[in-house]
Amino acid sequence: MTFFLAVFLLLTLCASAQDSSFEKNLFYQQQPTSDLLKKLKPKQINYFSIFTGPSVGDLSDPVDEEGEIDENSLSTWNQVSFQWDLSEKSRFVFNPRFTINHNDPSGENIEMNSPVFGVVSTWYKNEKFSFGGGLNTHIPSLRGKDDRDDSIAFNPGGFNSLSYQINPRLSLGSWIWARALFYDEATSVDDARIAYFFAPQVNYALSDNTIATIFYQINAEVNNSYQWEFEKDESLNFLLTFKINSFLTIEPMLTSFRASNFSLKNSNINIWLSGRLF
Repeated sequence: MTFFLAVFLLLTLCASAQDSSFEKNLFYQQQPTSDLLKKLKPKQINYFSIFTGPSVGDLSDPVDEEGEIDENSLSTWNQVSFQWDLSEKSRFVFNPRFTINHNDPSGENIEMNSPVFGVVSTWYKNEKFSFGGGLNTHIPSLRGKDDRDDSIAFNPGGFNSLSYQINPRLSLGSWIWARALFYDEATSVDDARIAYFFAPQVNYALSDNTIATIFYQINAEVNNSYQWEFEKDESLNFLLTFKINSFLTIEPMLTSFRASNFSLKNSNINIWLSGRLF
């Protein structure tokens, strides 16, 4: 009996040692995978949405720059930004984009746009002046329908912001967006080579979490014959920024157009939403 008890105890110890060794080996096998996933995980994921809403006079559809109703054009443009740290000031980003057409009679309510790859950074900053934003491009294999139809292979450029702080509440600045356009087919003289807009602005902090902004947006392009062409859709915009927390900022905006003499009736009601997903 004692012999069988000793054998049983010996087998139990061997099995325990084998289990412990197996668990230890399994841990070390899983550890590199876990480390790799940690390295691939984005530092943060942000979102930004632009709701192009109805006009003040119509309340069902927006108007164009001439004040004419743009039927079935209520839409929201959306971007999700996956970001990985490159340095203290810079991040690599991958930004998928899509548009929701809210009242399209065809029923095709979601359209995938071209995602972009690039870098966001603070290019320069001191006590009063800052300049930062993003540089990115889409690639041919992941183009959305509009860019495929226009044969745009690459569109390097991006959105950047200039700001000068006059005092704790008041600042001046400008938003600057520009893209160079490279095509994969023959182009005409009128095709754009560079598209851009700039939007000088005045910002006034009403409180720690509420800012009032007035900006004037001017759109333009450079065509194949290197002529600068300014669009006729210049707009005056009044924006209120309500920062709820790091996960949600709500920005209602009123947009009126120079071509319709900045008529309030022919102004559009828009909303921007932005924040972090984590």
